[in-house]
Amino acid sequence: MKINNDKKSEIKVSITLNYNHYAKDSVNEYVEETQGHFSSIETKEKPTPTGIFDDPDAWLQFIIGISFKDFINEIIRDSIITLIIEKAIKPLFKSFIKKSKNNDISISLIQLKIDDIEIKIGGLKFSDIDIFEAIFQELAKNIDIMESKHKEKIISIELPLMLNPYSGNNKIIFYTKHPVIIPSKVAYTNVWKVWFSDTKYLYYSLKEKKYIDEDKLILSKHITLY
Repeated sequence: MKINNDKKSEIKVSITLNYNHYAKDSVNEYVEETQGHFSSIETKEKPTPTGIFDDPDAWLQFIIGISFKDFINEIIRDSIITLIIEKAIKPLFKSFIKKSKNNDISISLIQLKIDDIEIKIGGLKFSDIDIFEAIFQELAKNIDIMESKHKEKIISIELPLMLNPYSGNNKIIFYTKHPVIIPSKVAYTNVWKVWFSDTKYLYYSLKEKKYIDEDKLILSKHITLY
């Protein structure tokens, strides 16, 4: 797959698509449209118990064959994120909507793996697809601060986050897909959960440019259900 940039370099991007059985009819068409733009695409059906999801659903993973630093530079050029949106995510949404009762379905998980860092984005709706680009623009602006504020290496970033509507030990949860509660656009560029190589995690406020304690985060109302 060619990326248009100054170096005219070739960046390998592989896709793994896990989907529930409601999406089976759409997947072959999607693969035909998508495979020419990426180095490989693998599909796996994950059976879903009846009644869990009435619409097609998917878990998309992109493995990007460049260093994380080069990935940040590609974000600034827009090329790689635009390609993923236009040639992978939008076609998937369109193929699912054909088989769906809902014109605004969401994808449970979109995961990008670059070097040893994973970026996990949950519950992205077709109407909010423009937020995908905004997420990575924010990453490019904040990654140096995020790395400088903690001595351990970042290994994973999760978003969006939401207050747990049920009782339990986890007061704040990573949103993937819920049949009732849908996060607003601002939730994607508000607070991120950042995991480090020592298995600890912190909450990073993009607005305040710093990590925030969980209890303070809840009281500050940074995280909302809608």
